[in-house]
Amino acid sequence: MSVSVDTGHLSGRVGEDKVAIVVSGGYLSGTVGTTHVALTAAADSISGTVGEDDVAITVRPGALVGHVGPASVSLVVSKGLLSGTVGSEPVGVVVRKDYLSGKGDVLSAMLGAIVTHA
Repeated sequence: MSVSVDTGHLSGRVGEDKVAIVVSGGYLSGTVGTTHVALTAAADSISGTVGEDDVAITVRPGALVGHVGPASVSLVVSKGLLSGTVGSEPVGVVVRKDYLSGKGDVLSAMLGAIVTHA
């Protein structure tokens, strides 16, 4: 994953998929490859859809827990690193003000973006 974070948008790649996301007022909308993403971030929750899957994540100090469709989400946020699992897939994303890099899926990129703008 290599995603640039610029004012109001994200661009780059997650695997072979091109990222084109608009970020505005706690809302992320756009595509990663052919997957449509629509997420709303509040102080204590993240909700919306990634493709056909519903997203419901609780934001706790230093952690994100919940689900994306049938996959459980268990992530820790510490010192610029988003790590844990989405379903059975490991996530390790370096989160900086102007970029995201590492290993993860579509949701990992979006959560990294939310963490960056929080």
